[in-house]
Amino acid sequence: MEKITKSTLLNKVGKIHMFQDNICKLITNINKHWAKAKSMGHTLSEILKVKMLIDQARYITSYHHCIITLEDTGMASNYEVLCAALSKHQDSMTTQTDHRASDLKSAQANLADRQVKNEEAYCRALVAYPDNGLSELPETFDDEAKAKKHDFTPDFMHK
Repeated sequence: MEKITKSTLLNKVGKIHMFQDNICKLITNINKHWAKAKSMGHTLSEILKVKMLIDQARYITSYHHCIITLEDTGMASNYEVLCAALSKHQDSMTTQTDHRASDLKSAQANLADRQVKNEEAYCRALVAYPDNGLSELPETFDDEAKAKKHDFTPDFMHK
């Protein structure tokens, strides 16, 4: 009976999923599951917690980059460190999104201002750097002398 209970608990580990990119909710679900297993007298390994968290968070690109960084520094094997880093990462993503969403009018104004500045810079560049004789191109290439002056065809093509 104990083997059935433990295998059922392990089976339910595979059914814990992250919804709506909420890493804190995923961590809470994993912790609840481990607490339930412990209260039933089963100890599930710590590495299984880490694996479960990494396997679910890896599907989200921004969390994936965070996990890769933690793995490269050797800190991904500690569940508490992993939870803290991913929670902090989620908080920073939420803050950036809130800032962008609340400041839409100023973002649009900045974009319009940047476009005006780019156009002004382009106009200044045209005035400062002339077209180096490009305006002297012949209207048509009927006049062979003008055409020869502006001919870019390699010599072997003329033979």
